[in-house]
Amino acid sequence: MSLKIQSFYPSQPALNSQVEVYRLVETHEEIQGETVANARMDAVITLRGKISVFDFDRDCFVPLPECCFFPFTRRGSSRTLLAADTRLINIKFYPHVLGADCFSGHGFQIPLAFDKVFGTDLSLNKEHQPDSLVSLLDTFFEKHLLNDHTDKNLLNQVFTFVETESNRADSLSTLAQNSGVSVKTLERHFKNSTGLTIKMYQDLVRFQKAARQINANGHYHHGDLLEALGSGYYDQSHFVKACRKLTGLTPRELFSRLPGEITDFVVF
Repeated sequence: MSLKIQSFYPSQPALNSQVEVYRLVETHEEIQGETVANARMDAVITLRGKISVFDFDRDCFVPLPECCFFPFTRRGSSRTLLAADTRLINIKFYPHVLGADCFSGHGFQIPLAFDKVFGTDLSLNKEHQPDSLVSLLDTFFEKHLLNDHTDKNLLNQVFTFVETESNRADSLSTLAQNSGVSVKTLERHFKNSTGLTIKMYQDLVRFQKAARQINANGHYHHGDLLEALGSGYYDQSHFVKACRKLTGLTPRELFSRLPGEITDFVVF
């Protein structure tokens, strides 16, 4: 498989709470795959070639805008096609990015071009080297994202709660009480803003934490899932069921198809 993936990180400290990672993805041959639920907000910038997603209504692959955001990957997956000789940047944003005013009113049911969010597009030299790309991306997001940021306190409290708290049943009730709202109000606000229920988001965060730990070992052995158990799963069966529910694959199938260090794209 001719798929090269390099990970880079913001050089500006102010962006560290917004951008998790920049990935430079290059392929010399056509690649088909499926996204895996990842609990992050994604953007893709196509530098060369073409990336398409499958439209089930039209029964065909549809090219993504050159620079666009797309919705949280939910349960299930999206079929993706990378044309031969494609070079792109995949950006993983922490969900707190939704606190920016520029995202208000966008439902993210379909991919959303940068100019619809920021009022302008991002122009990059197609052959820029990674260091130059990171610098340009940092500058763009500092100008068009951070300077437009309003802290949506209630929404960000839920994100922080899910990322840091245990799965104790009373934790969400405590958060709602401390925020002066009911649990139902908290859940409705979160779903309206993200398209996900809080429980769905919890499931994605927990699964990705386990998947990253397992994938870092470079192999998967059924019967030796201490990494998964340490991520909040009761036992191996619990993790296997969660994997099937979120990806449609068994853990063995999933980890044998993940390219390199990533845990959110399965290659056919």
